[in-house]
Amino acid sequence: MRLLKRILLGSAALVIALALAVAVAGWLGLRLELRALNAPLEAALESVLGRKVTFAGAINLVPSLEPTLEVNDVQVANVPGGESPRFARFGRLRLQLSIPALFSGRLHVIGMYAEEVSLHLENDRTGRPNWRFHAADTAPPPGEAPERGAPRFRLSALDEIRFRQIQIRYHDAEVNRTLDFRLETLDGRIPADRPLEFRFEGRVQESPFHFTLKGNSLRALLETTAPWPLELEGVLAGTRIQARGRLLRSEAPEIQASLQIRKLNLGRLLERLGLVKGMDAGFERLTAETRLRGESLSQLVSRSSLTLRMEAGSWRLQDPNTGTPLVLEVDSGALRMEPERPVSLELEAHAGGNAARIRVRGAPPADYLRSDKPLPLRLEADAGGAHILLTATARRPLTLERIPFHLSLSGENLADLSPLLQRELPPLGPYRLEGTFALVPAGYRLSELELRLGRSRLQGAMELDTRSRPPRLEVELHSPLVQLDDFRLAGWSPLPESGKASTDEGPDPKPSRARVQALLSPESLAAQDFRLHLKVDQVKSGSDRLGRGEVQVVLDGGRLAVEPLELALPGGTARLSFLYHPRPDAIELALKSRVEQFDYGVLARRIDPASPVGGRLSLRVDLHAKGKGPRALLENGRGRFDFGIWPKQLEADLFDLWAVNVLSSLLARVDEGESSKVNCVVARMQLEDGIMHDRVILADTSRMRVEASATIDFHRRTLDIRAKPRAKKAEFFSLATPVRLTGTFDRFRIRLNPVELGGSLFSFVTSPLHVPLQRLFGGEEPADGKAACRAAWEYEEREEAGKRPDSPPAAR
Repeated sequence: MRLLKRILLGSAALVIALALAVAVAGWLGLRLELRALNAPLEAALESVLGRKVTFAGAINLVPSLEPTLEVNDVQVANVPGGESPRFARFGRLRLQLSIPALFSGRLHVIGMYAEEVSLHLENDRTGRPNWRFHAADTAPPPGEAPERGAPRFRLSALDEIRFRQIQIRYHDAEVNRTLDFRLETLDGRIPADRPLEFRFEGRVQESPFHFTLKGNSLRALLETTAPWPLELEGVLAGTRIQARGRLLRSEAPEIQASLQIRKLNLGRLLERLGLVKGMDAGFERLTAETRLRGESLSQLVSRSSLTLRMEAGSWRLQDPNTGTPLVLEVDSGALRMEPERPVSLELEAHAGGNAARIRVRGAPPADYLRSDKPLPLRLEADAGGAHILLTATARRPLTLERIPFHLSLSGENLADLSPLLQRELPPLGPYRLEGTFALVPAGYRLSELELRLGRSRLQGAMELDTRSRPPRLEVELHSPLVQLDDFRLAGWSPLPESGKASTDEGPDPKPSRARVQALLSPESLAAQDFRLHLKVDQVKSGSDRLGRGEVQVVLDGGRLAVEPLELALPGGTARLSFLYHPRPDAIELALKSRVEQFDYGVLARRIDPASPVGGRLSLRVDLHAKGKGPRALLENGRGRFDFGIWPKQLEADLFDLWAVNVLSSLLARVDEGESSKVNCVVARMQLEDGIMHDRVILADTSRMRVEASATIDFHRRTLDIRAKPRAKKAEFFSLATPVRLTGTFDRFRIRLNPVELGGSLFSFVTSPLHVPLQRLFGGEEPADGKAACRAAWEYEEREEAGKRPDSPPAAR
């Protein structure tokens, strides 16, 4: 308004000087070209504006009592040191004034028309704008008389304004920000005693807009200091905006307004303003209360306040490589901006039916306009029983790809996050995860990771590459301590819908065979590549120390491999390699394991800490199998399967009641003395072309020894096992009868050979005759059976060394 008033007053001085000539020329209908007045008019405007003014084109005057002044190519210089040498340019300007009003001291503009207008607005680093002119700086305060010789006119009305093709560029040197506006049309009027109205449309930062602005009369604006009401209604970038407010006039003008906004694409708006990039968020309804203060962009942002309330929105987070979305449905939210206080955002939302509360805290509003200013960012969320905290220092424009976050995730139970992540998580906790989280071009990276789960700690890094096909997850972890008690899964399965089938005894925790096969199918394994390298310095189970270990698990191209698992166990070592590779035509399985002298009492104490069960276990497996399905996997298998158990405090009653002297076994039940103990169970099996044969099968107790043979046919799914017991010393009334187990995997039975049973009965009856002789002249085998157990277990090594005896040591 000041600029407009100065231009009009300067033009009026020239118009009055020519008033009489205009009247005469008007009566004659003449059109005058006043090129000779270019210099005087330039000088007159320069004295009013304090800037150099250039009339590059001719000045035409259509004289009448309402004369029209036409000017082509008018240019106004910028302030010294400005970003652009030119402040304004009017390609074509027409001004029509009322002569009678001029004689009464009123500036009544009948019409003001302009085309091809360009304005360059800016403020310097101190905030001083270039639209303040010299005359405005020297104008007397309100109520004081103007200086001698100053124009004595007041603007009384502007009946019609019509601008076309207006380009406006605004640059704020304080924050080094530039905004571009383009007004295609600007039509309006400013009557003296009726409400003003403007209609304008164009583009800002390439976003289209059209608005209608209404206000009070010109007389109310110029002659009173009361608040001046304003109404704004229109569309910006497809978003309908309604605002009602008022202009408070004081030393620092202020606008207070209430806004109603429909269907706002917040992400697109913030990206247009250069604040945030790549955000996909929108809302159906928004209401805002705002107070705008200041002349420059920097002053408006740093001195103004805004409270924006949001309803019915969504925030869509999407992987840039795979397009996989995570949609956060926003029920309500509030954005608050106050001078010199951090911007805050609070959201009540839900994802996948799970409630979430999100709180975001940023920097003071003015900092977002400074490209060199680091911006603190703090995001807190509570969802699924977990507390998530992300903190970072970033620079604008804010994009997730450019921000490394410090991540903190904590909660009481991981299973509470399953509905939110749509993945079955184990019921473990309490847990706490910390690290540096960042989006990288390939996907996601979590470095400097530290996971605490009870007393267990894991450190390392992981990276998910979503750009590769299929996505690939790399995990590198090191643990000073893993406490197995922290990983009690209580029947949990990673398969969906597991543990929901019911039995008479309660929920069945075992997943169905169909779901297991689906998890291990070629399609399921080919959907993700994975590599895990884990090194553990110490493994404990309760108070038991299990040693240390290292494992690498690789899933690549549908091929699952453990290569290898190495453990240092109490009293021994364990090494395991595993391969599972399902193909369209067949499944390939390979297993190689070697466990030496493992104290399996640890496993019993995990079930019952007071359990006395204990002993040593050795295992040697080298199997290779191939088949069209899991059921037929071993039909073409080959390799060996050897295991040995040396138990402690395991009663041998099961063996003794079957095979040793019946009377002695019954008396042992009554006698409180030492009972028979199991010394060892050793089995060595060989698999060739789907048929498994025994090499050595031996069970030894302090009173008896059992030797067995076995044949297992995986083609026919049949088994044939024969066990022959023998007492270590001659016993009266002994029923050491061989037993045979035959049948299929699904149906089998135990049989006794009639001939062998008859021999056992004859020996049972005649034992009072031959047992004394056997005890007198026969030898007696040691009760501990150490030599037999060791010989049976070392039988394979002797064979591999080329020292195989004629028969297994146990048989000898």
